Amino acid sequence: MKFVESPSNPANGFFDFLYKSVISILRGLKFYLLNHVILHLPSNSLRNLFYRKVYKFKINPRSAVHINVKFFGKSIAIGKNTVVNSESLIDGRGGCIIGENVSVSRKTTILTMGHDYNDKSFKLKGGMVTIMDDVWIGYDALILPGVTIGKGAVVAAKAVVTKDVPDYTVVGGNPAKVITTRKEQAYESVYYRPFFGGQS
Repeated sequence: MKFVESPSNPANGFFDFLYKSVISILRGLKFYLLNHVILHLPSNSLRNLFYRKVYKFKINPRSAVHINVKFFGKSIAIGKNTVVNSESLIDGRGGCIIGENVSVSRKTTILTMGHDYNDKSFKLKGGMVTIMDDVWIGYDALILPGVTIGKGAVVAAKAVVTKDVPDYTVVGGNPAKVITTRKEQAYESVYYRPFFGGQS
């Protein structure tokens, strides 16, 4: 017995297109709210609540993400007593783990994804960024995909970090290189969270 395929229903294609369009719009709205509305809320606790409950970031309640910090992706973890200062950007598409008692200075950019310039369609490529405990990242530093910054290390202002940074070293330059070492000791908490996010 030969079965004859029934003609496709144009309505099914329309509703499928409509569904995908609505989902795309909602995802775009969620991203827009994250990086254009929520980041300006004056309360650190309220921002963190949105980050943890709505966007599912693993942010310790006793950490401070100051106002005007932008996020991409959702694989983001920030440890206790860590401060991310304003105008920074954290890319969680490839995974970003920031440990405890870390100071991320203003305008820091942490990237976990880039593009393969040898691929004809410039497909995405990258790797997880891990920042261990007691790290200090200086003003306007750039951390590139796949990098691990060791415990107690210091990244100088405007450094471009392209490879792993050993524990308790100080790196700087473009590309960043070891300048000196830092004393191996327990460092006091850098935690602070001014109500209006430390813009002054």
